[in-house]
Amino acid sequence: YQEILDILYQGISNHWADYDYYHSDFSGDLGISYMWYMDPNISLDNSGYALIDLNDDGTSELLVSKVAEGAWGSGEGMIYDLYSLQNGKVVHLASSGERDTYHLCKNNMIANESSNSASNMVHRFYSMNRDGTGLKLKEFVVYDDLKKPKDPWFYGTVATSIPNDLGPIESGRAWEIIDSYEAISIELIMFDLYTPGKL
Repeated sequence: YQEILDILYQGISNHWADYDYYHSDFSGDLGISYMWYMDPNISLDNSGYALIDLNDDGTSELLVSKVAEGAWGSGEGMIYDLYSLQNGKVVHLASSGERDTYHLCKNNMIANESSNSASNMVHRFYSMNRDGTGLKLKEFVVYDDLKKPKDPWFYGTVATSIPNDLGPIESGRAWEIIDSYEAISIELIMFDLYTPGKL
């Protein structure tokens, strides 16, 4: 993960003056959340990384984030970017963005909240695949009062974007599921303690 950390360190140090996010090779398959570029309050002493084995396979995943405060609603356990190693290569698994955020929860679960508006939002809950190839959807809850104003809550375990394909769920049960995934603090190693080239 050293290349990623080096780029983040240098980018944060000079406010991304040397990087063109939209034309950089690194913004392709490996990706970096645009939140790093858009948040003017990010600095080396309020952002960092953590190495956590999310699927107990003996290899740590890389989580990078800002401390839980400040701009862009970076709350408890928020993950700006998540990476894993597959066959010795780094793979970018997730990025938080505007109206689309990822959080680390208890038992190494990952919660994703996305929304198009106050009338439409999805709460997805993932675990890491055992082989480290990606995130495995466990369950999700959809709120969509545009399509179903009287009964806007839906539940599923297989990915779909069509509420009619999902089972209805009572609002109380929906919030019980959502609240059961408690975000936890990520113990970050701050970038001001990082030495480029020496992970």
